[in-house]
Amino acid sequence: MLKLYDYLPSQNGFKIRLLLQHLGQPYQHVPVAIFQGESRTPEFLQKNPVGAIPVGAFRLQNNTALTDISPAPFHIVGAGPSGGDRAGE
Repeated sequence: MLKLYDYLPSQNGFKIRLLLQHLGQPYQHVPVAIFQGESRTPEFLQKNPVGAIPVGAFRLQNNTALTDISPAPFHIVGAGPSGGDRAGE
Protein backbone atom coordinates (compact mmCIF):
# COMPACT_ATOMS: atom_id res chain seq x y z
CA MET A 1 0.00 0.00 0.00
CA LEU A 2 1.25 3.46 -0.88
CA LYS A 3 2.27 5.68 2.02
CA LEU A 4 1.59 9.32 1.21
CA TYR A 5 3.55 11.75 3.37
CA ASP A 6 1.58 14.95 3.14
CA TYR A 7 0.43 18.23 4.69
CA LEU A 8 -3.38 18.38 4.34
CA PRO A 9 -3.66 22.06 3.25
CA SER A 10 -1.14 21.44 0.43
CA GLN A 11 -2.66 21.89 -3.02
CA ASN A 12 -0.13 19.47 -4.50
CA GLY A 13 -1.06 16.89 -1.89
CA PHE A 14 -4.74 17.46 -2.62
CA LYS A 15 -4.18 16.64 -6.30
CA ILE A 16 -2.52 13.34 -5.44
CA ARG A 17 -5.13 12.40 -2.81
CA LEU A 18 -7.93 13.24 -5.24
CA LEU A 19 -6.40 11.09 -7.98
CA LEU A 20 -5.82 8.15 -5.62
CA GLN A 21 -9.40 8.34 -4.37
CA HIS A 22 -10.76 8.64 -7.91
CA LEU A 23 -8.82 5.54 -8.96
CA GLY A 24 -9.87 3.66 -5.83
CA GLN A 25 -6.22 3.05 -4.98
CA PRO A 26 -5.76 2.53 -1.25
CA TYR A 27 -3.12 4.59 0.50
CA GLN A 28 -1.99 5.40 4.01
CA HIS A 29 -1.89 9.11 4.81
CA VAL A 30 1.09 10.12 6.95
CA PRO A 31 0.74 13.74 8.13
CA VAL A 32 3.86 15.91 8.02
CA ALA A 33 3.97 19.07 10.15
CA ILE A 34 5.96 21.21 7.74
CA PHE A 35 5.84 24.34 9.91
CA GLN A 36 7.35 22.38 12.81
CA GLY A 37 10.26 21.29 10.61
CA GLU A 38 9.21 17.66 10.09
CA SER A 39 9.99 17.89 6.37
CA ARG A 40 13.59 18.89 7.16
CA THR A 41 14.54 16.01 9.46
CA PRO A 42 17.23 13.57 8.28
CA GLU A 43 14.61 10.78 8.19
CA PHE A 44 12.28 12.78 5.95
CA LEU A 45 15.12 13.99 3.71
CA GLN A 46 15.89 10.32 2.97
CA LYS A 47 12.41 10.08 1.46
CA ASN A 48 12.77 13.31 -0.52
CA PRO A 49 16.15 15.08 -0.48
CA VAL A 50 14.44 18.34 -1.49
CA GLY A 51 12.23 18.22 1.64
CA ALA A 52 9.05 18.88 -0.33
CA ILE A 53 5.67 17.28 0.21
CA PRO A 54 3.76 15.25 -0.80
CA VAL A 55 6.03 12.24 -0.91
CA GLY A 56 4.92 8.76 -1.83
CA ALA A 57 6.40 5.65 -3.37
CA PHE A 58 7.39 7.65 -6.41
CA ARG A 59 10.82 6.30 -7.33
CA LEU A 60 12.48 5.81 -10.65
CA GLN A 61 13.97 2.49 -11.67
CA ASN A 62 17.42 3.53 -10.41
CA ASN A 63 15.83 4.15 -6.96
CA THR A 64 16.06 7.93 -7.37
CA ALA A 65 13.32 9.75 -5.46
CA LEU A 66 10.80 11.63 -7.56
CA THR A 67 11.34 15.06 -5.99
CA ASP A 68 9.00 17.04 -8.28
CA ILE A 69 5.36 16.15 -7.74
CA SER A 70 4.26 17.20 -11.27
CA PRO A 71 4.93 13.80 -12.92
CA ALA A 72 3.59 11.79 -9.95
CA PRO A 73 0.08 11.33 -11.43
CA PHE A 74 1.63 9.63 -14.47
CA HIS A 75 3.49 7.22 -12.18
CA ILE A 76 0.31 6.51 -10.20
CA VAL A 77 -1.60 5.48 -13.31
CA GLY A 78 1.37 3.54 -14.69
CA ALA A 79 2.08 5.90 -17.58
CA GLY A 80 5.45 7.16 -16.35
CA PRO A 81 8.58 7.16 -18.50
CA SER A 82 10.09 3.80 -19.30
CA GLY A 83 12.36 4.07 -16.25
CA GLY A 84 9.45 4.63 -13.85
CA ASP A 85 7.50 2.32 -11.58
CA ARG A 86 3.88 2.50 -10.54
CA ALA A 87 3.34 3.87 -7.06
CA GLY A 88 2.93 1.26 -4.38
CA GLU A 89 4.42 -1.62 -6.36
